[in-house]
Amino acid sequence: MFCKKLLLIMTLLQCAFSSEEVFIGKAYDRNGNHLFTEKYTVTKEQEEIKSVLTNYYTPDEKLSASLSSFFENKSFLPKVSYKSESHFLNYGTKFLDNSIELFKSTRKRPGATKILAMQDNMVAGHGFYFYILNEVESLLKGDKKTMVFLQPNNLTSYSFNLEAKEQTDNTNLVDVTLSLTNKILKALVPDIKLTIEKSTSRILSYEGVSGFFPCNSKAKTVTIKYDYEKSP
Repeated sequence: MFCKKLLLIMTLLQCAFSSEEVFIGKAYDRNGNHLFTEKYTVTKEQEEIKSVLTNYYTPDEKLSASLSSFFENKSFLPKVSYKSESHFLNYGTKFLDNSIELFKSTRKRPGATKILAMQDNMVAGHGFYFYILNEVESLLKGDKKTMVFLQPNNLTSYSFNLEAKEQTDNTNLVDVTLSLTNKILKALVPDIKLTIEKSTSRILSYEGVSGFFPCNSKAKTVTIKYDYEKSP
């Protein structure tokens, strides 16, 4: 009886200190065609983010893939897991002692891996967004920031320079630009641009190449508009 009561108390305490935030993002191509919808579920415990799940839906609302980030030890470098419903594609990250392993499985190449040395400015999965939100004030002061973004779907990483600027007509909105540090890649891939609302620390829009599409398809530049009032 005592064990049952203790379990009930622990469950109630966990519920009291945990919460979820759900919001969506809709992705469009350059012609305004709806490509997919993202549904985010952010789980917090005592205001600390523990995990983020993004489910990807087709325009006709069919589940296509999911991306999970588990924030165990590092704020911006979570354990990442991606699973596709329509394509045989799984990828993610695993922590080793002083390094991180990228893994990826496809029909043609199951079990591919690559190990990278850990870096302080390294991010993965949803940590990409939290790193940017964390650095906005510093960027607005003119500080130089470089971010290393892990891409386990390509078994590699990309380095970006970050810049931020308040919008002239509304200083509560900040435009953040991410430019690839590699000059050759920068000439081929457009900058990533995000609009952030300072008062709420929310990302309102994203414009750039999407990593959602299968690895063997041509990368697409998308615009994602986020809505924190609705969910699919």
